[in-house]
Amino acid sequence: MDSRGAPGEGPTGEIGGGLFFVHLFRIHLGGRKAGKRKMIRVVALGEVEDAPLQKLCARLYQIFGVGCELGPDMPLPMSMRGQGGKSGVDGIELLEKVHSTRHLPRSKDITIYITTKALKSVKLPTGVQEQPQSISLPEKGGGLVSLSGLTSGKAGGNAAALLTARTSRLAVHEVGHLLGLRHCVEAKCAMYPPWTPAFAASETVQLCAFCQDKCEQKLEET
Repeated sequence: MDSRGAPGEGPTGEIGGGLFFVHLFRIHLGGRKAGKRKMIRVVALGEVEDAPLQKLCARLYQIFGVGCELGPDMPLPMSMRGQGGKSGVDGIELLEKVHSTRHLPRSKDITIYITTKALKSVKLPTGVQEQPQSISLPEKGGGLVSLSGLTSGKAGGNAAALLTARTSRLAVHEVGHLLGLRHCVEAKCAMYPPWTPAFAASETVQLCAFCQDKCEQKLEET
């Protein structure tokens, strides 16, 4: 969800192969034109299992074709550790706190933070108050994805596969916003509005041809 909102929506606080080299606690995927394009970093806030995050890095590399690495975990800010529960934490506040304190070697890079905390409800463009699953701050290059509730009603291998698919779809959505993309009209595209039933029900992780092309253009500009 883009905090700027799409045209006519108003502020919302919203919300493809290669050879992989896997290291302990870290996966680094080299992108095309290494060193000249943005890098995507995935950072866990608190305790999050490595396996799904490594799969997420692989999926982001496949979609965007740029280097992606699993960075060192970060603790939740002290002031927010006791917050949350079903009501959730303020996603914008959390993202601003962690992103402002993180040392980023290259300011143009994109960082996607992953938390198990639920996010506090926000007013959607539809006028409904609802808990988002992700949020981004395009002006700062950071996005946040919540794993809370992504596998409700599922168990075992089905839950693991669903977690990977839904986390990846949300992360791709936020990276798209961080690259300047707006929402898409194609339901199968990861840039489709995330508050819709079609987005929540989909396990497809892809961009439509138009959004893919726009991402390529944005990445070539950097």
